[in-house]
Amino acid sequence: MTKNSYEEIWDLATEEIAEIYKAGTFDFLGRKDPDLYKKIQSVEDNVNLFWAKNQNVFGMSVNFWKNLMRQAIGEFSCDRIQMMGAKVAVPGAAPKPQVKKEPPKEQSLNIIEIIKETQRQDK
Repeated sequence: MTKNSYEEIWDLATEEIAEIYKAGTFDFLGRKDPDLYKKIQSVEDNVNLFWAKNQNVFGMSVNFWKNLMRQAIGEFSCDRIQMMGAKVAVPGAAPKPQVKKEPPKEQSLNIIEIIKETQRQDK
């Protein structure tokens, strides 16, 4: 099946974010930065609203979503590094075992399903 231009734009964006996404990001945002969390949700609403209606606005919304997601992942990563730094400083603390990463699961093209799946993973 051939993808339409909207699917191509969305797929490229979600693949880019999936490569850097950290599980727990949305849970963290809900607690530490609810304004950013709400902003991401609002932009996702725009992505849905303009899907197959206005490609320029859709593309801008997707790019804005990607930038917000990068910001959220960055904030979450910084918070984790700070927490890990504090744990490493504890004398006698054992290092955590390495966990093998699994390849990302194939995601649905429906943004609502992607968001729900991500939120389930965050819990």
